[in-house]
Amino acid sequence: FATPSAIAAVLGEHIDVALQAYQERWKSTGSSALRSSLFRRLPTTAAIAIARAEEATTKITLLWAGDSRCYALTPAAGLQQLTADHLRTPQDALTNLTKDAPIANCISADAPAQIDADEVTISTPLVLAAVTDGCFGYFKSPMHFEELLLDTMLAVTTPQGWSAALQERIAAV
Repeated sequence: FATPSAIAAVLGEHIDVALQAYQERWKSTGSSALRSSLFRRLPTTAAIAIARAEEATTKITLLWAGDSRCYALTPAAGLQQLTADHLRTPQDALTNLTKDAPIANCISADAPAQIDADEVTISTPLVLAAVTDGCFGYFKSPMHFEELLLDTMLAVTTPQGWSAALQERIAAV
């Protein structure tokens, strides 16, 4: 298998090519009068988890940029944040809910994509989730987000039912 860093580099190259092609295709003839180092063309964040099941564990390659996150939910440890937000000012997840820090790294058409990478091994069973801040950012704490995941999981019998329940509850927030 390729290293997480090698996967991140190839992913970044593909993202750059796709964003440039999209930008060229939809280039506006006018230009905005707004100027700032905070504005980006086609900005986004990303969180990707690639899982490989092993004997009693799962090896997970994590790729991310910005404040989208990868989480693992296990019976033994509960909800674990696997990625670190790319913020201009370092702060923990709980503090960032009330003092939303600017993102230090995002994917955009303005600069080459900088995808962070890591690899972890977690005991099974587990549920992996890759989520944007729109999923977790409006809850009072990470524990409230975990409660949402568990409540909706216990209320349904299928993955599709869980997806629908999550979408409904997150949209309500």
